[in-house]
Amino acid sequence: MTLDENFTVTGTLDVTGLSTMDNTSITSLNVTGNSNLTGTLDVTGNSTFSTLSSSGLAEFDTLNVDNGATIDSGGFTVTAGGAAITGDTTITGNLNVSGTVTSASIVSTYDNITVSDTANINDLNLTGVAALSDNLTVAGTTSLDNTSISGTLAVTQAATLSDNLTVAGTTSLDNTSISGTLAVTQAATLSDNLTVAGTTSLDNTSISGTLAVTQAATLSDNLTVAGTTSLDNTSISGTLAVTQAATLSDNLTVAGTTSLDNTSISGTLAVTQAATLSDNLTVAGTTSLDKLYQWTS
Repeated sequence: MTLDENFTVTGTLDVTGLSTMDNTSITSLNVTGNSNLTGTLDVTGNSTFSTLSSSGLAEFDTLNVDNGATIDSGGFTVTAGGAAITGDTTITGNLNVSGTVTSASIVSTYDNITVSDTANINDLNLTGVAALSDNLTVAGTTSLDNTSISGTLAVTQAATLSDNLTVAGTTSLDNTSISGTLAVTQAATLSDNLTVAGTTSLDNTSISGTLAVTQAATLSDNLTVAGTTSLDNTSISGTLAVTQAATLSDNLTVAGTTSLDNTSISGTLAVTQAATLSDNLTVAGTTSLDKLYQWTS
């Protein structure tokens, strides 16, 4: 049947075969089979589709999908209003977001995720490898397990390490407080002061500058000095062995026995107790002796 003029149906129109309609206005359309639309379909009310396939552009003011939606090619673009997804969503290709992504629950990513702008994340749980090509700013507490940093780690506030810190390269520490034990197995260079409030054990230590000790220092083994050493109020309970020249600019007090070999005294030698000379005494100037005794065998 072909109609050249307007045709108005106030009831129900049932079509069992092929129908071709041009410029058709339908108040309510129920289709139980397949429908192919080659033109534009404008719907001002609600529409329910069991399966909707579109090879061209499909624009929706509001889209509610109950059993999942599959987008083969061309992508899915939301220009305004945002997209709210309450169920599980699987994306096998790339997801490009130029605005803000807000997730009220857990987001699982099984491949790479690339963020070119700012990302605000409350809780970030990573089970695999994460590569950060730019800055990572954390405003709260961060727990890192088995973390490798190939560049620079800059910490502007306090950092607490509850386990070992292993550094393979150079480390610069400023205003560092260590309440436990600092174990250094290789060479350590200190370009400024080292302040130790407790006991410090140093093994095979080389000091090229000045070692200033304001309190008592106990050396349980040899002390080797290659240059000049200034000692003030020094007590030696064992043996002081000097293999080169030693200059004393003040008094030398010895409470026990002292053996001097090839000793030159340019000033005055005052001996208040008995002195025993087992060899010759040569005096080039004036000598004053009081109560000189000579024993002969």
